[in-house]
Amino acid sequence: SENALKGFLKTGDIIKFNELKEKHPELLFFYDLENDVAYSASARYLRSVARDLSELRKKQDKIFNSTTMSPQEKRKLIDEIDRLKVGVAKRALALFPAEEPIVLEKQLFDASNQLGDVLNDVPLLAREKPDIYNMRDLSGDYKQTLEGITLADLEGKKIPKTVSAWYNKEISLASHDTFPSTPIVKINNDPKKGFTFEDYISQWQDRQLITDPEELKEHEDRFKKAHLGNLTPQQISALRDYHALSGEEQELFLEGHPELREDPRDEWLRDNPEDNARLAIWGQANILTQEAYDIAQKMVKDLKLPMKALPEFSLPPEGSVESHFKYLDAVKEFGGNSAEARLIRANDDAYNEWRGLDEVDTTNPVLELQIKNRELDDKFEALETDEERATFKEVNTGWWDDHRRIVALLKGASDKIVTSWVERGNVIDEFGANSSRALVWLLDNPETHQ
Repeated sequence: SENALKGFLKTGDIIKFNELKEKHPELLFFYDLENDVAYSASARYLRSVARDLSELRKKQDKIFNSTTMSPQEKRKLIDEIDRLKVGVAKRALALFPAEEPIVLEKQLFDASNQLGDVLNDVPLLAREKPDIYNMRDLSGDYKQTLEGITLADLEGKKIPKTVSAWYNKEISLASHDTFPSTPIVKINNDPKKGFTFEDYISQWQDRQLITDPEELKEHEDRFKKAHLGNLTPQQISALRDYHALSGEEQELFLEGHPELREDPRDEWLRDNPEDNARLAIWGQANILTQEAYDIAQKMVKDLKLPMKALPEFSLPPEGSVESHFKYLDAVKEFGGNSAEARLIRANDDAYNEWRGLDEVDTTNPVLELQIKNRELDDKFEALETDEERATFKEVNTGWWDDHRRIVALLKGASDKIVTSWVERGNVIDEFGANSSRALVWLLDNPETHQ
């Protein structure tokens, strides 16, 4: 029994402890010799049951105090939760003497077998999607159940294949989280806004010297963004040189050092497709390369995962993989509502539907013109006076003509009308809106003015 194992630990008889454990692998009592820590998985399970019952009681209280539900609706929901509480309690009772013990294996299989299950009922015609128990949910349950337990502790036990996959994912995640999660150039350099990149570099270097687990945890709790200082010497040197400049000099410097625009965490994922695939199917990273996508598909097959158990946006439709990569890049660089991102969606209906987005209501020619002129648009927006803007239009006539094309296209004009509208703009630029030439042009082209 667990009491006998505890007794052997108290007397220091590790040999008898190990012999009894070997004879009775069903006993879920573990001992970490190196750290001198002993724990009972059964006790841990009872604590998890207590948490579950507490959460269910809170839900009942919320329903009872609702001001929008009828008494009948409240009664129905409270009764449903009561049935759930009974089920949870019955599983806990099996841990007591004279009953077959609930073992760790059952907890793990119970969690794994939920993959793809619907957690809430949604009316047939409702717009919202049902809540599905997915790999992200399973990861949370495994993290709680397997706390303090190593994969070696489970050797010889019958466990789901997803357990080993979860341990591997945790290793990948630990490496993934050590890298900055933002473009290097965007790491703060203003002391008024908090820690600067120089502070983060010092924090990260200090972290690398810590070997004591408790001290490391204390450091991580205190400096939660120390990973922003995990930069190579070349990156640090380039970042310092960049911040020694200002204005246009910085922009020119970035052109020669595109690595400063890179997100180190994403670069790590691209360089490590297996880790990328592993994290993606557990809902903890986007798929960033074709190789990672192919590996992820194989993992899904090997683990026999139902597709609906994959977290939302884990794996794009097979024919939309390239669209997915381009879309993620466009969103990161320009934003989700940018012309670049919308054009990708407009050209791939399957991908747009997979992302659950509305149809793009702007035509491709407009989006293409907006993309073509983004750089000049940004420069125009930065101008402060009417005189500067007028001069800019005179110098960049092709850009200004494109803006007229966009105006006409947004009104649904034909190609002929679009061309005519640009010609009208050129006449106005040269002779003025109220000039005789402009008025004659309107008389000659009545369909364009309409």
